[in-house]
Amino acid sequence: MTVVKLTNLKADLPSTPPNTARAGNAAARHAHEITGAAADHWDFDNSLNPAIVLIEDSVGAATPINLSVKVVPSGVPISWDAPRDIRPAPKGDHVDIAKRSGKPKLTANAVDNTKATLLADAVDTFHIAPFVDCNGSHAFEPTIDLEPYLAMNLVLVRVQGKINSSVAQPANARAMSLAGGVPSAAGGCQVQTDAAALGIAASAAVHSKATVLLIGGGRDGLLGLDEVFTGWCQHIAATGTSASAPQGLDIFAQYQMPAPPPPPPATHRQFFMFTRTGPRARRSCRRPPRRQWSTPAR
Repeated sequence: MTVVKLTNLKADLPSTPPNTARAGNAAARHAHEITGAAADHWDFDNSLNPAIVLIEDSVGAATPINLSVKVVPSGVPISWDAPRDIRPAPKGDHVDIAKRSGKPKLTANAVDNTKATLLADAVDTFHIAPFVDCNGSHAFEPTIDLEPYLAMNLVLVRVQGKINSSVAQPANARAMSLAGGVPSAAGGCQVQTDAAALGIAASAAVHSKATVLLIGGGRDGLLGLDEVFTGWCQHIAATGTSASAPQGLDIFAQYQMPAPPPPPPATHRQFFMFTRTGPRARRSCRRPPRRQWSTPAR
């Protein structure tokens, strides 16, 4: 008889990478660990052993979740599995949720069986379990065989688009002076939508609105949704047709100064610059100082 102890089940979680990394601000990985020091660390109940909550397909093959566990005595062969939460009602997941995907892909390390990788390519509640396969079934079966194991609960949430009613309404944007009325050298220039109805979709230049369906775990599909944050992410990048240096948005203002004595007035352009200069970002549209002309006394 061999007495086995499993501890320190660790999931090294990658953050979802940005489409474009800006100024070295890539998010770091995060470690979640079950020490194996309390009875709850073997429990499948989310209220006792809180689950990791991730969005389906948020973790891909290029940057998987790295799993590891410690075993005593060393050299005991460890197997890995991530079965669904199929506990009978009212605890387990609903069968309709289980039909929506297979299990997440879990791959044991070919050299060191105390390590494995996991993808988030599923939807449901799962139990990440390193275990000793005493009966040789190659599957984690806690209800059939009392195999040594640790458990880390995982909820993978599906975000499914339903309606996207976002619209662009450029006719609602207009240029005017800072005091209202036609832009002028004296009154400056601003671009705005209907000031009397700010926040109203019909008056916006751009209106973003969408409806999505969220499917988590549990009997009602709501498990894990309290840890999901949703919102709009606006990404503004330099435009390839921009005439500014360095390139910014392809948005500019063109104007002439009041006519002086000869030479004739020149045409000026001012650009919107969205760029990073030095230690801080500067986002502004600046106008050069106004020129002044004088005529000799007669």
